[in-house]
Amino acid sequence: MYRTLTQGWISILEAISTTTEFHAGVLVSNIQGNGIKYAFGSTIVIPKKVLEAIGGFEAIADYLADDFQLGYLPVQAGYKVVLSDYIVDHVQISNNLVDAIRRQIRWARGKRVSRPWGYVGVNYLH
Repeated sequence: MYRTLTQGWISILEAISTTTEFHAGVLVSNIQGNGIKYAFGSTIVIPKKVLEAIGGFEAIADYLADDFQLGYLPVQAGYKVVLSDYIVDHVQISNNLVDAIRRQIRWARGKRVSRPWGYVGVNYLH
């Protein structure tokens, strides 16, 4: 998990979104007992032997959500994703609203590609 340090109203809005969506999803996955089967963002730590076992960074190079894959592929190979007790400070600097919106769109695409069953109903709205 990470704590977002903000600078300005745009980054405050992004931090609220991250806290209510990303963090909530991770915590629910952790509590459900099924375990976390993915990773995301700036808080990933992966042992070298695990990275090598999944094929290195080359194995995730063509994925839109490469961070998701750094958790998903090890789980598929028999490893476990563990939620750390440490909280990382993450500085969120949004220079302008357009950059923030582009980042939100990229994250939405990554989530939809990574976990498509959660978006089945949304597909029918297009």
